[in-house]
Amino acid sequence: MTTEEMEKKIQKELKKIKKMGYKKRFLGVKEVMHIIGVSESTLYNWRKNGVGPEYSRNNSPKARIRYKIETIAQFMTQTIETA
Repeated sequence: MTTEEMEKKIQKELKKIKKMGYKKRFLGVKEVMHIIGVSESTLYNWRKNGVGPEYSRNNSPKARIRYKIETIAQFMTQTIETA
């Protein structure tokens, strides 16, 4: 698959996510759970094991985990491709 084809698939997935009502640049755990269709413990285990979509967190102990909406779209595209 070319880079251009992959980018088109990512944009298509991004549109689907936005149609679900998620338009913010960063998403929280509960939003990602709903979009991907996995449990909170699955997302936790993915983070713990270094798999799943990339996320960010600031250095505060109580920092919220955030996912870029574009990263979720890319993850969904790659997951669909390999499934």
